[in-house]
Amino acid sequence: MTFLEKSPLSWLMKGALAILISGCGINDLEFGNLDIPDYQPTLAVPLGVSRYTMRELVGDLQDNALTIEEGEDLFMTIVYMDTSYNDEREAFLYFPPINKSDIVFPFVSSSPGGETEVMEFEKVITFSFDAFFGEQVDSIFFNSGNLALEINSRFRSDVILEFGFPSMFETADNSSVSISDTLSFGTTVPVTSITRMPLGGKKLLFRRRQEANDFDVIIKGKVVVKPGQSVDFSDFFRFSIDFSEATYSHVHGYFDRKEGLLQDRTIELKFFETFGDYGLDFKDPKIILKVDNSFGFPSGLLMNNLSASNNDSTSVALTGSITESLQFVNYPKLDSIGKTSHSEFVINAQNSNIRELFGITPVKFNLPLTVISNPDVFEKDYLNFMTDSSRFRTITVVELPFEVRMQEFTTNLKFGTDEIDLKNLQEAALRFYTENEMPFEGRLAVNFADEHDTILFTVPEELVLSAPQVDASGRTLESKKLLSEIVLGTEGTQALKSADHLNVAIIINTFNAADEEYVKLYADYKLDINISVLGRLKIKTQ
Repeated sequence: MTFLEKSPLSWLMKGALAILISGCGINDLEFGNLDIPDYQPTLAVPLGVSRYTMRELVGDLQDNALTIEEGEDLFMTIVYMDTSYNDEREAFLYFPPINKSDIVFPFVSSSPGGETEVMEFEKVITFSFDAFFGEQVDSIFFNSGNLALEINSRFRSDVILEFGFPSMFETADNSSVSISDTLSFGTTVPVTSITRMPLGGKKLLFRRRQEANDFDVIIKGKVVVKPGQSVDFSDFFRFSIDFSEATYSHVHGYFDRKEGLLQDRTIELKFFETFGDYGLDFKDPKIILKVDNSFGFPSGLLMNNLSASNNDSTSVALTGSITESLQFVNYPKLDSIGKTSHSEFVINAQNSNIRELFGITPVKFNLPLTVISNPDVFEKDYLNFMTDSSRFRTITVVELPFEVRMQEFTTNLKFGTDEIDLKNLQEAALRFYTENEMPFEGRLAVNFADEHDTILFTVPEELVLSAPQVDASGRTLESKKLLSEIVLGTEGTQALKSADHLNVAIIINTFNAADEEYVKLYADYKLDINISVLGRLKIKTQ
Protein backbone atom coordinates (compact mmCIF):
# COMPACT_ATOMS: atom_id res chain seq x y z
CA MET A 1 0.00 0.00 0.00
CA THR A 2 1.39 3.39 -0.96
CA PHE A 3 1.35 6.63 0.98
CA LEU A 4 -1.29 8.04 -1.34
CA GLU A 5 -3.38 4.91 -0.99
CA LYS A 6 -3.52 5.79 2.70
CA SER A 7 -4.38 9.40 1.94
CA PRO A 8 -7.84 10.95 2.42
CA LEU A 9 -8.30 11.30 -1.34
CA SER A 10 -7.89 7.57 -1.77
CA TRP A 11 -10.16 6.20 0.90
CA LEU A 12 -12.83 8.83 0.33
CA MET A 13 -12.86 7.90 -3.36
CA LYS A 14 -13.28 4.26 -2.46
CA GLY A 15 -16.23 5.13 -0.25
CA ALA A 16 -17.72 7.40 -2.90
CA LEU A 17 -17.61 4.69 -5.53
CA ALA A 18 -19.21 2.21 -3.14
CA ILE A 19 -22.10 4.55 -2.30
CA LEU A 20 -22.50 5.73 -5.85
CA ILE A 21 -22.89 2.35 -7.46
CA SER A 22 -24.79 0.66 -4.66
CA GLY A 23 -27.95 2.71 -5.30
CA CYS A 24 -27.78 3.90 -1.68
CA GLY A 25 -29.89 0.94 -0.59
CA ILE A 26 -32.92 2.05 -2.62
CA ASN A 27 -33.56 -1.48 -3.93
CA ASP A 28 -34.51 -2.48 -0.40
CA LEU A 29 -37.57 -0.18 -0.41
CA GLU A 30 -41.04 -1.80 -0.83
CA PHE A 31 -43.30 0.08 -3.31
CA GLY A 32 -46.19 -2.39 -3.20
CA ASN A 33 -48.56 -2.24 -6.22
CA LEU A 34 -48.33 1.48 -6.87
CA ASP A 35 -49.02 2.20 -10.53
CA ILE A 36 -46.54 4.94 -11.23
CA PRO A 37 -43.96 5.36 -14.00
CA ASP A 38 -40.35 4.31 -13.55
CA TYR A 39 -38.54 6.78 -11.31
CA GLN A 40 -35.13 8.31 -12.19
CA PRO A 41 -34.03 10.35 -9.16
CA THR A 42 -30.79 12.30 -8.91
CA LEU A 43 -29.17 11.80 -5.52
CA ALA A 44 -26.50 13.91 -3.85
CA VAL A 45 -24.91 12.14 -0.90
CA PRO A 46 -22.23 13.86 1.20
CA LEU A 47 -19.55 11.23 1.73
CA GLY A 48 -17.62 13.06 4.41
CA VAL A 49 -15.50 15.95 5.51
CA SER A 50 -11.96 15.29 6.70
CA ARG A 51 -9.14 17.46 8.00
CA TYR A 52 -5.55 16.26 7.96
CA THR A 53 -2.31 17.88 9.01
CA MET A 54 0.97 17.10 7.31
CA ARG A 55 2.14 15.60 10.61
CA GLU A 56 -0.68 13.05 10.47
CA LEU A 57 -0.10 12.16 6.83
CA VAL A 58 3.66 11.71 7.20
CA GLY A 59 3.14 9.80 10.43
CA ASP A 60 1.89 6.85 8.38
CA LEU A 61 5.38 6.48 6.89
CA GLN A 62 7.10 5.42 10.06
CA ASP A 63 8.77 2.08 10.61
CA ASN A 64 10.89 0.87 13.51
CA ALA A 65 14.10 2.46 12.23
CA LEU A 66 12.60 5.77 11.14
CA THR A 67 11.78 8.93 13.03
CA ILE A 68 10.17 12.17 11.93
CA GLU A 69 11.94 15.18 13.40
CA GLU A 70 10.37 18.62 13.66
CA GLY A 71 12.32 21.85 14.04
CA GLU A 72 11.22 24.80 16.11
CA ASP A 73 9.50 26.15 13.01
CA LEU A 74 7.78 22.72 12.53
CA PHE A 75 9.81 21.96 9.41
CA MET A 76 9.94 18.19 9.00
CA THR A 77 12.85 15.81 8.38
CA ILE A 78 12.84 12.06 7.88
CA VAL A 79 15.70 10.39 9.77
CA TYR A 80 16.70 6.76 9.32
CA MET A 81 19.49 5.11 11.36
CA ASP A 82 21.41 1.85 11.09
CA THR A 83 24.40 0.57 13.09
CA SER A 84 27.01 -2.03 12.18
CA TYR A 85 30.13 -3.37 13.90
CA ASN A 86 33.40 -4.80 12.60
CA ASP A 87 35.69 -6.51 15.10
CA GLU A 88 37.46 -8.85 12.68
CA ARG A 89 40.90 -8.02 14.01
CA GLU A 90 42.67 -10.79 12.10
CA ALA A 91 41.73 -9.02 8.88
CA PHE A 92 44.15 -6.25 9.84
CA LEU A 93 46.85 -8.21 11.69
CA TYR A 94 47.63 -11.85 11.13
CA PHE A 95 49.99 -13.14 13.80
CA PRO A 96 50.49 -16.92 13.80
CA PRO A 97 50.60 -18.86 17.07
CA ILE A 98 54.09 -18.88 18.62
CA ASN A 99 55.04 -22.53 18.77
CA LYS A 100 58.71 -23.33 18.26
CA SER A 101 61.06 -26.19 19.11
CA ASP A 102 64.80 -26.81 18.89
CA ILE A 103 67.54 -29.29 19.83
CA VAL A 104 70.44 -28.33 22.09
CA PHE A 105 73.78 -30.17 22.09
CA PRO A 106 75.80 -28.93 25.10
CA PHE A 107 78.87 -30.80 23.74
CA VAL A 108 80.03 -32.01 27.13
CA SER A 109 81.62 -35.35 28.00
CA SER A 110 82.36 -36.97 31.36
CA SER A 111 82.61 -40.34 33.14
CA PRO A 112 83.50 -39.47 36.73
CA GLY A 113 84.99 -42.12 38.93
CA GLY A 114 84.75 -41.07 42.54
CA GLU A 115 83.11 -37.62 42.59
CA THR A 116 80.14 -35.92 40.99
CA GLU A 117 81.09 -33.66 38.16
CA VAL A 118 79.08 -30.56 37.19
CA MET A 119 79.49 -29.14 33.70
CA GLU A 120 77.93 -25.80 32.80
CA PHE A 121 76.89 -24.55 29.38
CA GLU A 122 75.04 -21.61 27.84
CA LYS A 123 73.23 -21.37 24.53
CA VAL A 124 71.38 -18.54 22.81
CA ILE A 125 68.55 -19.66 20.55
CA THR A 126 66.88 -17.18 18.20
CA PHE A 127 63.31 -17.90 17.23
CA SER A 128 62.19 -16.27 13.99
CA PHE A 129 58.64 -15.85 12.74
CA ASP A 130 57.95 -14.92 9.17
CA ALA A 131 56.50 -11.45 8.84
CA PHE A 132 53.29 -12.65 7.22
CA PHE A 133 51.90 -10.01 4.87
CA GLY A 134 54.62 -7.65 6.06
CA GLU A 135 53.53 -7.68 9.71
CA GLN A 136 56.48 -6.48 11.76
CA VAL A 137 55.51 -7.03 15.38
CA ASP A 138 57.19 -4.86 17.96
CA SER A 139 55.63 -6.20 21.15
CA ILE A 140 52.80 -8.31 22.52
CA PHE A 141 51.12 -7.53 25.83
CA PHE A 142 49.53 -10.70 27.17
CA ASN A 143 46.16 -10.83 28.78
CA SER A 144 45.94 -14.46 29.87
CA GLY A 145 47.07 -17.98 29.05
CA ASN A 146 50.31 -19.85 29.64
CA LEU A 147 53.67 -20.38 28.10
CA ALA A 148 54.17 -24.16 27.94
CA LEU A 149 57.78 -25.36 28.06
CA GLU A 150 58.32 -29.02 27.26
CA ILE A 151 61.80 -30.58 27.68
CA ASN A 152 62.88 -33.99 26.47
CA SER A 153 66.37 -34.95 27.75
CA ARG A 154 68.53 -37.75 26.38
CA PHE A 155 71.19 -37.31 29.07
CA ARG A 156 71.79 -40.25 31.40
CA SER A 157 72.35 -37.78 34.19
CA ASP A 158 70.55 -34.97 35.94
CA VAL A 159 70.16 -31.74 34.00
CA ILE A 160 69.37 -28.40 35.63
CA LEU A 161 68.06 -25.79 33.18
CA GLU A 162 67.15 -22.11 33.26
CA PHE A 163 65.38 -20.61 30.26
CA GLY A 164 65.77 -16.87 30.21
CA PHE A 165 63.72 -14.58 28.00
CA PRO A 166 65.73 -11.37 27.70
CA SER A 167 62.95 -9.63 25.80
CA MET A 168 60.08 -10.72 28.06
CA PHE A 169 59.19 -8.61 31.10
CA GLU A 170 56.59 -8.16 33.75
CA THR A 171 54.55 -5.24 32.47
CA ALA A 172 54.10 -3.73 35.93
CA ASP A 173 57.79 -3.33 36.84
CA ASN A 174 59.79 -4.43 33.77
CA SER A 175 61.43 -7.23 35.76
CA SER A 176 62.92 -10.09 33.77
CA VAL A 177 61.22 -13.42 33.20
CA SER A 178 62.68 -16.93 33.27
CA ILE A 179 61.69 -20.58 33.80
CA SER A 180 63.79 -23.10 35.72
CA ASP A 181 63.45 -26.87 35.71
CA THR A 182 65.39 -29.93 36.81
CA LEU A 183 65.25 -33.21 34.92
CA SER A 184 66.34 -36.02 37.21
CA PHE A 185 67.66 -39.15 35.52
CA GLY A 186 66.32 -42.47 36.73
CA THR A 187 67.02 -45.57 34.75
CA THR A 188 65.83 -44.82 31.23
CA VAL A 189 65.77 -42.01 28.72
CA PRO A 190 64.21 -39.79 27.58
CA VAL A 191 63.42 -37.80 30.69
CA THR A 192 60.49 -35.47 30.03
CA SER A 193 59.01 -32.51 31.87
CA ILE A 194 56.38 -29.87 31.09
CA THR A 195 56.31 -26.50 32.86
CA ARG A 196 53.67 -23.79 32.42
CA MET A 197 54.21 -20.15 33.18
CA PRO A 198 51.23 -17.76 33.40
CA LEU A 199 51.49 -15.00 30.79
CA GLY A 200 48.95 -12.52 32.14
CA GLY A 201 50.63 -9.22 32.89
CA LYS A 202 53.71 -9.96 30.79
CA LYS A 203 55.00 -8.46 27.56
CA LEU A 204 57.22 -9.92 24.86
CA LEU A 205 59.39 -7.66 22.69
CA PHE A 206 60.58 -8.60 19.22
CA ARG A 207 63.43 -7.58 16.98
CA ARG A 208 61.89 -6.49 13.73
CA ARG A 209 63.38 -7.34 10.39
CA GLN A 210 62.01 -6.80 6.90
CA GLU A 211 60.96 -10.40 6.57
CA ALA A 212 60.76 -11.72 10.14
CA ASN A 213 60.06 -11.08 13.83
CA ASP A 214 62.71 -12.46 16.21
CA PHE A 215 63.13 -13.09 19.91
CA ASP A 216 65.89 -14.87 21.85
CA VAL A 217 65.92 -17.59 24.48
CA ILE A 218 69.04 -17.88 26.65
CA ILE A 219 69.49 -21.37 28.05
CA LYS A 220 71.81 -21.80 31.01
CA GLY A 221 72.35 -25.36 32.06
CA LYS A 222 74.24 -27.69 34.36
CA VAL A 223 74.80 -31.32 33.54
CA VAL A 224 75.28 -33.15 36.86
CA VAL A 225 77.15 -36.42 36.27
CA LYS A 226 77.30 -38.71 39.29
CA PRO A 227 79.78 -41.55 39.77
CA GLY A 228 78.87 -44.43 37.52
CA GLN A 229 77.11 -42.17 35.00
CA SER A 230 78.56 -40.92 31.76
CA VAL A 231 77.72 -38.35 29.11
CA ASP A 232 79.28 -37.65 25.75
CA PHE A 233 79.17 -35.13 22.95
CA SER A 234 76.25 -36.82 21.20
CA ASP A 235 73.84 -36.31 24.14
CA PHE A 236 71.22 -33.62 23.69
CA PHE A 237 67.88 -32.37 24.85
CA ARG A 238 64.94 -31.17 22.82
CA PHE A 239 62.63 -28.40 23.97
CA SER A 240 59.55 -26.64 22.66
CA ILE A 241 57.96 -23.34 23.61
CA ASP A 242 54.26 -22.95 23.00
CA PHE A 243 52.36 -19.68 23.39
CA SER A 244 49.23 -21.03 21.69
CA GLU A 245 47.12 -20.81 24.85
CA ALA A 246 47.92 -17.12 25.22
CA THR A 247 45.58 -14.21 24.61
CA TYR A 248 46.80 -10.65 24.20
CA SER A 249 45.50 -7.34 25.51
CA HIS A 250 47.27 -5.38 22.79
CA VAL A 251 49.91 -5.72 20.08
CA HIS A 252 52.31 -3.09 18.81
CA GLY A 253 54.06 -3.16 15.46
CA TYR A 254 54.31 -1.91 11.92
CA PHE A 255 51.33 -3.53 10.25
CA ASP A 256 51.10 -3.79 6.53
CA ARG A 257 48.53 -2.39 4.13
CA LYS A 258 45.30 -4.40 4.21
CA GLU A 259 42.03 -4.02 2.37
CA GLY A 260 38.74 -5.33 3.69
CA LEU A 261 35.11 -4.50 4.22
CA LEU A 262 34.27 -2.10 6.99
CA GLN A 263 30.68 -3.15 6.48
CA ASP A 264 28.57 -4.84 3.83
CA ARG A 265 25.08 -3.63 4.60
CA THR A 266 21.88 -3.47 2.62
CA ILE A 267 19.51 -1.06 4.32
CA GLU A 268 15.83 -1.45 3.59
CA LEU A 269 14.20 1.95 3.28
CA LYS A 270 10.67 0.82 4.01
CA PHE A 271 9.28 4.33 4.12
CA PHE A 272 9.95 4.69 0.37
CA GLU A 273 7.63 1.76 -0.30
CA THR A 274 4.82 4.14 0.64
CA PHE A 275 5.63 6.51 -2.22
CA GLY A 276 5.13 6.22 -5.95
CA ASP A 277 7.82 5.29 -8.41
CA TYR A 278 9.26 8.53 -9.82
CA GLY A 279 8.88 12.28 -9.74
CA LEU A 280 9.91 12.91 -6.12
CA ASP A 281 13.04 15.04 -5.72
CA PHE A 282 14.58 15.92 -2.34
CA LYS A 283 16.63 19.11 -2.41
CA ASP A 284 19.20 18.23 0.23
CA PRO A 285 19.30 14.51 1.08
CA LYS A 286 22.25 13.37 3.15
CA ILE A 287 23.86 10.16 4.25
CA ILE A 288 26.04 10.68 7.31
CA LEU A 289 28.54 7.97 8.20
CA LYS A 290 29.72 8.16 11.80
CA VAL A 291 32.72 5.90 12.31
CA ASP A 292 34.05 5.11 15.79
CA ASN A 293 37.49 3.49 15.60
CA SER A 294 39.64 1.94 18.34
CA PHE A 295 42.26 0.42 16.01
CA GLY A 296 45.59 2.21 16.39
CA PHE A 297 46.63 2.61 12.76
CA PRO A 298 45.91 4.98 9.87
CA SER A 299 43.10 3.87 7.61
CA GLY A 300 40.89 5.22 4.87
CA LEU A 301 37.39 4.56 3.57
CA LEU A 302 36.40 3.91 -0.02
CA MET A 303 32.79 4.69 -0.96
CA ASN A 304 32.91 3.71 -4.62
CA ASN A 305 30.48 0.78 -4.47
CA LEU A 306 27.40 2.39 -2.92
CA SER A 307 24.13 2.15 -4.83
CA ALA A 308 20.36 2.38 -4.49
CA SER A 309 17.61 0.29 -6.09
CA ASN A 310 13.83 0.55 -6.26
CA ASN A 311 10.91 -1.83 -6.66
CA ASP A 312 11.34 -1.75 -10.45
CA SER A 313 14.87 -3.16 -10.06
CA THR A 314 16.29 0.15 -11.27
CA SER A 315 19.70 0.70 -9.70
CA VAL A 316 21.80 3.87 -9.52
CA ALA A 317 25.43 3.89 -8.34
CA LEU A 318 26.83 6.66 -6.17
CA THR A 319 29.33 8.84 -8.03
CA GLY A 320 31.06 12.13 -7.30
CA SER A 321 34.16 13.46 -5.61
CA ILE A 322 33.54 11.62 -2.34
CA THR A 323 33.81 8.30 -4.19
CA GLU A 324 37.06 9.16 -5.98
CA SER A 325 39.51 9.29 -3.08
CA LEU A 326 40.17 7.71 0.30
CA GLN A 327 38.47 9.36 3.24
CA PHE A 328 40.81 9.50 6.23
CA VAL A 329 39.55 7.75 9.39
CA ASN A 330 40.76 9.18 12.70
CA TYR A 331 42.48 6.72 15.02
CA PRO A 332 43.81 6.69 18.60
CA LYS A 333 47.54 7.18 19.12
CA LEU A 334 49.82 5.21 21.46
CA ASP A 335 48.97 7.44 24.41
CA SER A 336 45.27 6.63 23.91
CA ILE A 337 45.27 2.83 23.85
CA GLY A 338 41.78 1.54 24.63
CA LYS A 339 40.12 4.77 23.60
CA THR A 340 38.01 5.52 20.53
CA SER A 341 38.42 8.16 17.84
CA HIS A 342 35.47 9.55 15.93
CA SER A 343 35.14 10.45 12.25
CA GLU A 344 32.15 11.74 10.33
CA PHE A 345 31.60 11.68 6.59
CA VAL A 346 28.71 13.44 4.87
CA ILE A 347 27.49 12.35 1.45
CA ASN A 348 25.46 15.23 0.03
CA ALA A 349 24.42 16.90 -3.20
CA GLN A 350 27.65 18.92 -3.34
CA ASN A 351 30.02 15.93 -3.39
CA SER A 352 27.89 13.25 -5.07
CA ASN A 353 24.84 12.40 -7.16
CA ILE A 354 22.85 11.44 -4.08
CA ARG A 355 19.76 13.32 -5.29
CA GLU A 356 19.69 11.02 -8.29
CA LEU A 357 19.78 7.98 -6.00
CA PHE A 358 16.85 9.18 -3.91
CA GLY A 359 15.09 10.35 -7.04
CA ILE A 360 14.22 6.74 -7.94
CA THR A 361 12.41 6.33 -4.57
CA PRO A 362 14.77 3.54 -3.49
CA VAL A 363 13.59 0.73 -1.24
CA LYS A 364 17.13 -0.58 -0.73
CA PHE A 365 20.41 1.21 -0.17
CA ASN A 366 23.52 -0.91 -0.61
CA LEU A 367 26.34 0.33 1.62
CA PRO A 368 29.48 -1.78 1.19
CA LEU A 369 32.30 0.30 2.67
CA THR A 370 35.90 -0.70 1.99
CA VAL A 371 38.50 0.12 4.66
CA ILE A 372 42.23 0.18 3.83
CA SER A 373 44.68 0.05 6.71
CA ASN A 374 48.03 1.84 6.40
CA PRO A 375 47.34 3.11 2.87
CA ASP A 376 50.25 4.55 0.96
CA VAL A 377 48.72 8.02 0.80
CA PHE A 378 48.87 8.48 4.58
CA GLU A 379 51.75 8.76 7.04
CA LYS A 380 54.24 5.89 7.20
CA ASP A 381 56.60 4.41 9.79
CA TYR A 382 54.17 4.96 12.61
CA LEU A 383 53.98 2.33 15.34
CA ASN A 384 50.55 0.71 15.06
CA PHE A 385 48.64 -1.06 17.79
CA MET A 386 45.60 -3.23 18.18
CA THR A 387 43.85 -4.36 21.36
CA ASP A 388 41.65 -7.36 22.07
CA SER A 389 38.64 -5.03 21.94
CA SER A 390 39.55 -2.94 18.87
CA ARG A 391 36.68 -2.51 16.46
CA PHE A 392 34.95 -0.19 14.04
CA ARG A 393 31.41 0.95 14.71
CA THR A 394 29.58 2.60 11.83
CA ILE A 395 26.35 4.50 12.36
CA THR A 396 24.60 5.29 9.09
CA VAL A 397 22.16 8.20 9.27
CA VAL A 398 19.89 8.97 6.33
CA GLU A 399 18.54 12.52 6.59
CA LEU A 400 15.79 13.63 4.23
CA PRO A 401 14.69 17.20 4.99
CA PHE A 402 11.18 17.65 3.62
CA GLU A 403 12.17 20.29 1.12
CA VAL A 404 10.98 18.61 -2.05
CA ARG A 405 9.93 19.02 -5.61
CA MET A 406 7.27 16.77 -7.11
CA GLN A 407 6.72 17.00 -10.83
CA GLU A 408 4.06 14.70 -12.25
CA PHE A 409 4.64 12.50 -9.21
CA THR A 410 2.19 9.69 -9.85
CA THR A 411 0.79 6.84 -7.81
CA ASN A 412 -1.43 4.31 -9.52
CA LEU A 413 -4.33 2.64 -7.70
CA LYS A 414 -6.64 -0.14 -8.77
CA PHE A 415 -10.23 -0.73 -7.57
CA GLY A 416 -12.22 -3.85 -8.46
CA THR A 417 -15.94 -3.72 -9.28
CA ASP A 418 -16.82 -7.40 -9.02
CA GLU A 419 -18.67 -7.10 -5.69
CA ILE A 420 -20.72 -4.00 -6.56
CA ASP A 421 -24.27 -3.89 -8.00
CA LEU A 422 -24.26 -1.39 -10.91
CA LYS A 423 -27.58 -2.21 -12.62
CA ASN A 424 -29.53 0.85 -11.43
CA LEU A 425 -26.78 3.38 -12.15
CA GLN A 426 -27.55 5.74 -15.06
CA GLU A 427 -25.16 8.67 -14.64
CA ALA A 428 -22.69 9.61 -11.93
CA ALA A 429 -20.27 12.29 -10.75
CA LEU A 430 -17.93 12.96 -7.83
CA ARG A 431 -17.82 16.48 -6.41
CA PHE A 432 -14.75 17.65 -4.50
CA TYR A 433 -14.45 20.73 -2.34
CA THR A 434 -10.96 21.22 -0.88
CA GLU A 435 -9.17 23.81 1.24
CA ASN A 436 -5.46 23.18 0.98
CA GLU A 437 -2.52 24.78 2.85
CA MET A 438 -0.01 22.29 1.47
CA PRO A 439 2.18 23.57 -1.38
CA PHE A 440 1.11 21.10 -4.05
CA GLU A 441 -1.71 20.51 -6.47
CA GLY A 442 -3.32 17.18 -7.26
CA ARG A 443 -5.12 15.73 -10.27
CA LEU A 444 -7.11 12.55 -10.65
CA ALA A 445 -6.98 10.48 -13.83
CA VAL A 446 -9.45 7.59 -14.05
CA ASN A 447 -10.11 4.91 -16.65
CA PHE A 448 -12.25 1.76 -16.71
CA ALA A 449 -10.79 -1.52 -17.96
CA ASP A 450 -11.96 -5.07 -18.60
CA GLU A 451 -10.38 -8.24 -17.23
CA HIS A 452 -7.63 -8.06 -19.90
CA ASP A 453 -6.82 -4.50 -18.85
CA THR A 454 -8.20 -3.15 -22.10
CA ILE A 455 -9.30 0.45 -21.58
CA LEU A 456 -13.07 0.87 -22.05
CA PHE A 457 -13.37 4.53 -21.14
CA THR A 458 -11.07 7.31 -19.98
CA VAL A 459 -12.34 10.07 -17.75
CA PRO A 460 -10.74 13.48 -18.42
CA GLU A 461 -8.23 14.46 -15.76
CA GLU A 462 -9.59 16.79 -13.10
CA LEU A 463 -7.77 19.07 -10.69
CA VAL A 464 -8.94 18.27 -7.17
CA LEU A 465 -6.27 20.12 -5.16
CA SER A 466 -4.99 23.61 -5.93
CA ALA A 467 -1.55 24.73 -4.73
CA PRO A 468 -1.37 27.91 -2.65
CA GLN A 469 1.31 30.55 -3.15
CA VAL A 470 4.58 30.25 -1.22
CA ASP A 471 6.31 33.24 0.37
CA ALA A 472 10.04 33.99 0.56
CA SER A 473 10.45 32.03 3.78
CA GLY A 474 9.03 28.89 2.18
CA ARG A 475 5.65 29.05 3.94
CA THR A 476 2.35 28.98 2.07
CA LEU A 477 0.49 32.28 2.31
CA GLU A 478 -3.05 30.97 2.77
CA SER A 479 -5.20 27.95 2.04
CA LYS A 480 -6.40 27.49 -1.53
CA LYS A 481 -10.08 26.60 -2.10
CA LEU A 482 -11.25 24.52 -5.06
CA LEU A 483 -14.59 23.03 -6.18
CA SER A 484 -14.33 20.38 -8.88
CA GLU A 485 -16.32 17.52 -10.37
CA ILE A 486 -15.46 14.30 -12.10
CA VAL A 487 -18.39 13.59 -14.38
CA LEU A 488 -18.81 10.19 -15.99
CA GLY A 489 -21.82 10.95 -18.20
CA THR A 490 -23.93 8.26 -19.83
CA GLU A 491 -21.11 6.76 -21.91
CA GLY A 492 -18.74 6.63 -18.96
CA THR A 493 -21.38 5.15 -16.70
CA GLN A 494 -22.16 2.37 -19.19
CA ALA A 495 -18.42 1.63 -19.46
CA LEU A 496 -18.20 1.50 -15.68
CA LYS A 497 -21.03 -1.07 -15.59
CA SER A 498 -19.03 -3.26 -18.03
CA ALA A 499 -15.66 -2.75 -16.35
CA ASP A 500 -13.72 -5.32 -14.37
CA HIS A 501 -11.78 -2.67 -12.48
CA LEU A 502 -10.95 1.04 -12.26
CA ASN A 503 -7.45 2.42 -12.74
CA VAL A 504 -6.96 5.62 -10.77
CA ALA A 505 -3.84 7.77 -10.99
CA ILE A 506 -3.16 10.48 -8.41
CA ILE A 507 -0.79 13.04 -9.94
CA ILE A 508 0.97 15.56 -7.70
CA ASN A 509 2.91 18.71 -8.59
CA THR A 510 4.43 20.98 -6.01
CA PHE A 511 4.25 24.77 -6.35
CA ASN A 512 6.34 25.97 -9.31
CA ALA A 513 7.87 22.49 -9.79
CA ALA A 514 8.42 23.15 -13.49
CA ASP A 515 10.68 26.08 -12.55
CA GLU A 516 12.95 23.86 -10.43
CA GLU A 517 11.51 25.38 -7.27
CA TYR A 518 11.46 23.34 -4.05
CA VAL A 519 8.88 23.65 -1.30
CA LYS A 520 9.12 22.95 2.41
CA LEU A 521 6.60 20.80 4.23
CA TYR A 522 5.66 21.88 7.74
CA ALA A 523 3.95 19.71 10.30
CA ASP A 524 1.02 22.08 10.87
CA TYR A 525 -0.08 22.39 7.21
CA LYS A 526 -3.77 21.45 6.89
CA LEU A 527 -5.85 19.86 4.18
CA ASP A 528 -9.67 19.84 4.30
CA ILE A 529 -11.55 17.58 1.89
CA ASN A 530 -15.32 17.42 1.33
CA ILE A 531 -16.52 14.79 -1.16
CA SER A 532 -20.09 14.32 -2.35
CA VAL A 533 -21.54 11.68 -4.64
CA LEU A 534 -24.03 12.69 -7.36
CA GLY A 535 -25.90 9.94 -9.18
CA ARG A 536 -28.98 9.45 -11.37
CA LEU A 537 -30.60 6.10 -10.82
CA LYS A 538 -33.32 4.29 -12.75
CA ILE A 539 -35.75 2.61 -10.37
CA LYS A 540 -38.46 0.34 -11.75
CA THR A 541 -41.62 0.65 -9.66
CA GLN A 542 -43.44 -2.39 -10.99
